[in-house]
Amino acid sequence: MKAKGEDKMNQQSVHQQRGYTLIEMAIVISVLGMIVAAFVSAYALYHKNQIEITTLSNANRVVSALGHFLVQNGRYPCPARMDVARDDAAYGMETNCTDTSIAVGNCANGLCIEAGERQVNTNPNPGTAVNITPRVRRGAVPFRILGLPENAAEDGNKVRMYYAVTENLTNTATYRKDAGGISVINADNVSLVSPDSSAHFVVFSVGNDRRGAVTRYGQTNRPCGDPDVQADALNCSTTSTAPHNLARYRMADHSRSDNARHYDDYMRYYASVETPLWRVTGATSTDIVDLIDVGAGGRVGVGVSSPGAPVHVVGDVRTSENLLARQICNPTGGDCFMVDSIGGGDTNPPTAALQCNNPAHPSYDPARPYVIGYAYGQAVCGTGNEDIRCPAGRILRGVAADGTLTCDAVTGCAPITVNMCQVSGVWQQAFIPSGITGQVYQTDVFGASFRRTYRCTNGNWTLQSSTGSCNCTAVTNQIVNVACNSVFGGPAAGWSGTATRPFSRTCPDGAETYGPIDSSGCACVNLAGAPETRTCQQSPFNYPAGYACPAGQSPKRYRDWTCTGPQSGTYTAYSAVPGSDCCSCTAGVRSTQWVSCGAGYTGTKEQERFTSCPGYTAWADTGNNSCACNTSLIETGTQACPDGQVGVIQRRRDWNCAATPPAWGDWYTTSDNCGPVSYQWVPKTTGHGPYGIALSNTAGTTCSSAGSQAACSYPATGGYTHYDSCRCE
Repeated sequence: MKAKGEDKMNQQSVHQQRGYTLIEMAIVISVLGMIVAAFVSAYALYHKNQIEITTLSNANRVVSALGHFLVQNGRYPCPARMDVARDDAAYGMETNCTDTSIAVGNCANGLCIEAGERQVNTNPNPGTAVNITPRVRRGAVPFRILGLPENAAEDGNKVRMYYAVTENLTNTATYRKDAGGISVINADNVSLVSPDSSAHFVVFSVGNDRRGAVTRYGQTNRPCGDPDVQADALNCSTTSTAPHNLARYRMADHSRSDNARHYDDYMRYYASVETPLWRVTGATSTDIVDLIDVGAGGRVGVGVSSPGAPVHVVGDVRTSENLLARQICNPTGGDCFMVDSIGGGDTNPPTAALQCNNPAHPSYDPARPYVIGYAYGQAVCGTGNEDIRCPAGRILRGVAADGTLTCDAVTGCAPITVNMCQVSGVWQQAFIPSGITGQVYQTDVFGASFRRTYRCTNGNWTLQSSTGSCNCTAVTNQIVNVACNSVFGGPAAGWSGTATRPFSRTCPDGAETYGPIDSSGCACVNLAGAPETRTCQQSPFNYPAGYACPAGQSPKRYRDWTCTGPQSGTYTAYSAVPGSDCCSCTAGVRSTQWVSCGAGYTGTKEQERFTSCPGYTAWADTGNNSCACNTSLIETGTQACPDGQVGVIQRRRDWNCAATPPAWGDWYTTSDNCGPVSYQWVPKTTGHGPYGIALSNTAGTTCSSAGSQAACSYPATGGYTHYDSCRCE
């Protein structure tokens, strides 16, 4: 029997212990979802920001290290191979930039070669210029020779950064401050360096899309994009087809648009015609070779071999910033002007010699109360009506002691008017205003769509490019003729008839298109070959050296064009023209040449040889030469670190002209950045968790035994992610 009120109590207990309703659970889940979504979004933004900070910091660190390397060695390092794994001896080591086995527009062994777009002089000494079209080598950052840790050569996504350098700047014998050969352009293909194509090197990350990225294990993440479709693909692409075989790199604003302006790379470059003033090199790596008589008490001489003061300059001294001096003296060191006297020195109020309206002034004149200059330690006074303006077209450079102004001509480009399009015999003209050196100006559109771009260079507006056309007549499927030999090959006279194709033009852009070729009107015609002049050594005569024809005569060859079908033909083999073989050999005929004196010497020497029928005698020196031992010749190289260490030892040896005969001296060490091998724990399985505890090994931290395996963990939101298998590598 139940006590009174027991049923009611049981009902209340059941009601009080019931769970959440579905509506309450839905509300809780919705709130949690909003909190998690906000956190995930914030964390994703934070993570992206950290990647960008790491990328930019590492790129700046690499550029700084390259600058220090130039100062220490008089050259830039050659790029490292991009395709090798971390356990490869070539990983992070510079390659040999004198090896030209990789042709321009090709990639091999983790390196790509491109061509510069201008001629540069590679002769660092005054005299005859040695002009070349520079090669540009692209690969990985050689972090070992730069003394950088491995992760400094990677971006925030932990993939390798690219490093491209002008090859002739990696050799002390051809380094010149003005011999850079890399083009850096913006999104509108306008050069960012002056002169154009003069950057020394570029360092860049391929960005978050990872197109063209290479991991630290030498594996490609995603192939590089098409440079005609994506703006940033220009940086990582290299093909043998122009213009993508040229050393062009783009630095632009970031754009995630999926079109031709897509750009998410991070780039740094160096473009300067300046060379570090104090370049250190030598046996002890402390010799400053770009200064004169550095050892004389630490003095610096510019234009003088024996400095007479801590800084001794012969010639003008210019500064674009503040010039600090306590006194300024004449060349003999006397008649000095105390700079402090301009403000009165240590006296307060200032000395009367500086106040034109002070009766105590030595030349006081109430009618001349204004200071117009300084001379001999006192103010020069005037009426205030003096003309202190520079003439029109000139700018103020300074004030002479007598109060007159020193004026210079305005630098830059004066305004000009240029002809654009001619309409009914009258030229339409564009006005280009004055500008400063390096400024780019684009004209308005004239005619149908014609416009020009000019750059202010060396005081003149220089035409950079033209686009569009002055006249545009729309054409729809107009039939135009095409030469048959351009379709089928062979000589023009070996075909009768013409091929045709439709042609169209749209206006005002002037875009022209051609349709497919109709070659049904072409027919092959047999053609006798015309004689071609040859030499005795060329096919089909093939005489050995020493054979020649009398003056005014030469052997000749010919070949015929023979039809093999109605629309096909081929050339016959070359044959000698009957009676044209006039080749004969005369013994004892002398010829000469001038050649370099050889390794270790400067100048040239004369050599001679004689015909010996057949062929020639060996070249022999005549004794006529300007040869001299090259006292400044040096050679640099590297040496592997001892077993168990990574890095590189830099070595050098000097050409010893005092030896008999002159010879290379012994190698000596210039820098040693060897260090122990460093390995890290790398996860090899999918992570799971998070868990509230950390394992003894942490992913990304240093380990000592390469190849060993163990479990490891990594900090994650809410605890630690565990990996069942991690490898020390």
